[in-house]
Amino acid sequence: AQSTSAALSPRHQRKAWQEAAMVAMSREANTAPFGPVAAREVRRFFGTEPTPLTLLKVAAKNWGLGGIYVKDESKRLGQQAFKVFGATFAMAKLLAKRSGVSLEDVSGLADLRTRYEAKFGADAPTTFVTCTDGNHGRAVAWAAKQLGQKAVVYMPKGSAQARVDHVRAHGGECTVTELNYD
Repeated sequence: AQSTSAALSPRHQRKAWQEAAMVAMSREANTAPFGPVAAREVRRFFGTEPTPLTLLKVAAKNWGLGGIYVKDESKRLGQQAFKVFGATFAMAKLLAKRSGVSLEDVSGLADLRTRYEAKFGADAPTTFVTCTDGNHGRAVAWAAKQLGQKAVVYMPKGSAQARVDHVRAHGGECTVTELNYD
């Protein structure tokens, strides 16, 4: 009997093996930090509910589907970027750890800022640095401002001025480099 892979061209065989390796790797990956328990921890910290799903009836009908649902995260924390939750939570976890407190014992951003400043002083901020051309930089700058910290954002050449302005409006330092790393 001929194997399935023998019927494929060498190029397609390589691609099939690469895809199989990716599937195997993803099965071994530790996804616990991104599962339901982590989602509940994030919602508790920010005092939010799960994002409701919005049915797009017209789009579903046009494409002949039973339903298309969108999870709109654009209003999280007053920002128009869904990345604000992830960036802010990661930064909060780091500051809580540095402050010697469990994030479970912190009641939000203002409480964490107060605890951090009590331990290190308001004039000793942690600097968070990122390279991005968009909403992640905005999220880091916003979170740093809320937490009394500093944000430094590097963007590649060609980044839109509006994106630079968003970072700076939140108190972040923003530098557009001569590099294009996207």
